[in-house]
Amino acid sequence: LSPFLHHLMLTSTLISPPLFLFFGIIVSIFQCSVGYEFGIKHGVSGLKWMEKHRLAAGSKIDLLTQWLQYSSALILFLIPGPLVALIAGVSRLAPKRFYAIMIPSQIIWIIACFYLGVELKSYLTMAKTFIVENGIFITCILIVIKLLQTWKKKSEH
Repeated sequence: LSPFLHHLMLTSTLISPPLFLFFGIIVSIFQCSVGYEFGIKHGVSGLKWMEKHRLAAGSKIDLLTQWLQYSSALILFLIPGPLVALIAGVSRLAPKRFYAIMIPSQIIWIIACFYLGVELKSYLTMAKTFIVENGIFITCILIVIKLLQTWKKKSEH
């Protein structure tokens, strides 16, 4: 399962609630644990690696790092996810504090995503139908856009 809200909402309408909640909670806690341990092990170079591989924007990393310095508990709880967990690891947040905050936040996050997905099911079903019916066309457009971006970058150098 992806840690992103839109992925979780879509998935919540496709599988049974107990499976979604069980696996969603387990996977999200695991992803945050990996992010935290990656941050502890690699430090600032881990953040640079994330930015280099376009897994996070530098400006977002800087902002979250500043916020974590002011209130790590609040930020960890309100912005659950692997990136914040990684920054908490880089910031050397104590493991007991990290896990005490992260685990309840992930449980609440997954439950909230599930209920949001259930409430938006009719809209998500329409979106899913559109994507399935137009998937090849949408994919072709995205490939053309990516090729144009790549060509533009190469022509600038």
